Amino acid sequence: KGNVAAMFRAAKIYAEPLKNPRKALELAKAAREASPEDPVVAHTLGAIAYATGDQAWAVNLLEESSRKLTEDPDVLYDLALALYSVGRVADGEAAMQRAVNLGKAFPRLEAGKRWLTISSLYKDQAALRDWIDTLTESTHMLTGESLPALVAHERTLQAMDGAYDEVDRS
Repeated sequence: KGNVAAMFRAAKIYAEPLKNPRKALELAKAAREASPEDPVVAHTLGAIAYATGDQAWAVNLLEESSRKLTEDPDVLYDLALALYSVGRVADGEAAMQRAVNLGKAFPRLEAGKRWLTISSLYKDQAALRDWIDTLTESTHMLTGESLPALVAHERTLQAMDGAYDEVDRS
C-alpha cells in the first residue's frame, strides 16, 4: 500500500508542478495496476489521461471514480470536461452542475461556474457572440479552465453553421 501511495504522489508531482505528463502517466498507470479499485487513483489517472489527449479513457476512469466519490467536486469537474470533450455535452453539463451545486468550496469552483455560463451560451448564438465581445473587452474572465469550453463551443457553432449550409443546399 505504501508503494502505491508513493507512486500516486509522484504521479501528481510529475503531472502538476513538474509538467511531465508522460512520466506522470507512467506512474499513475503503475499505481492503478497496484490498486485497481482505488477511486482516487482512478481520478488522478483519468485527469492525466485527459491532459495527455486520451479523452475516451479519461471518461471511463472518471466515471468509475465518480460512482465511488459521488460528493467530490474535483472528480465531477474533471468528469465534466472529459465528457464534454467526447461530445457528451448534456452529460458534461450535468456533471459540472453537480460539482457546483454540491456547495463545497474547491479550487475550481469559480472556473466551473464560468464553464456553465459559457456552456449555456452556446445554445443562443447571439448571446454567445455578445459574451465573446464582452470577454474581448475584459479578458480577465478567461482562464485556462474556461478556454476549452469556449473553444469547443466555437467549434460547435462552426459545425452548426456547416450543417445549416448543407440543409440549405438540399
